[in-house]
Amino acid sequence: MRKPFTLFILLCLAVSSVMADSRETITVGGQVIEKEATRITFSGDNVTLFFTDGSSRSQDMHEVSITFDYVASFNGVTASYDNLEVIKTFGGKTVGAKVTLALNARQWNSICLPFDMTEEDIISCFGPGTKVAVMESSTTDNINFTSTTEMKGGTPYLIAPARAASAFSLDQVTIGKMGTGSTVSTPYFSQTGTINSMRPESAVYRILNGKIEKLNSGTAISPLSAYFTGTTSDSALKTFTIDGESFNKIIGDVNGDGQVNVSDIMAIVNHILGSTPTPFIYENANVNGDETITVSDIMGIVNIILNQ
Repeated sequence: MRKPFTLFILLCLAVSSVMADSRETITVGGQVIEKEATRITFSGDNVTLFFTDGSSRSQDMHEVSITFDYVASFNGVTASYDNLEVIKTFGGKTVGAKVTLALNARQWNSICLPFDMTEEDIISCFGPGTKVAVMESSTTDNINFTSTTEMKGGTPYLIAPARAASAFSLDQVTIGKMGTGSTVSTPYFSQTGTINSMRPESAVYRILNGKIEKLNSGTAISPLSAYFTGTTSDSALKTFTIDGESFNKIIGDVNGDGQVNVSDIMAIVNHILGSTPTPFIYENANVNGDETITVSDIMGIVNIILNQ
């Protein structure tokens, strides 16, 4: 009786120590039990398992196996998105991963994860037809991306999921030990991944829902994302290109000069008054997405300028 009792104590300690960051797998007679155990007792060579649904089951202890798989949760641990703390805990380990990350379907967004994803992983989490692109080259006003079928941990990418996603999980990934995320550099722009939320000390760009936005220094960039920094005095991001397809969507940049400022407000005012200036980019002027250019779009540009 002494041995089973000791085993019981050890099992209880194991459950209490790992339950917060793990999931348990209970196997009885070679079959996985799709329930979670809350208590375990022993009587001779028999073990009794008590489950969360109120049921219980007794079995010879030699036929019962309980294992724990650690789960690393990103963007769901604390309100401050302390993903670096998760990496500190799980870095270098092969574990399950749960990620809370909102992505709209068929819209290009930046992404940077602390683990690799294979082509099969990407399809499983985001659906067949999901597109991923990696930064390859740049000019003074354009960044060129090329398609890829996988993602490496710590490297920033663009992703256009086939279906909208708010969270996804993977059973077996190796958590990297990177810090804030790596930087990919080209002659005129660099792309920096953000494992935690960051506030760059200079003005930067980001690609959000297929649109380019210029942000003032100190603006918070979301975790598990990325931002772009111009590396020369001539760098002004106006377009990005993926496999030869060009995207020119700087929301609020009505006159196409790569900036969002008061001149864009005046361009919309003139358009509303019946004197549309040249150039005038309707897609960028329609800030609120309602397909019409009105005073509400002016207010939208004001908010962009104020970084709200």
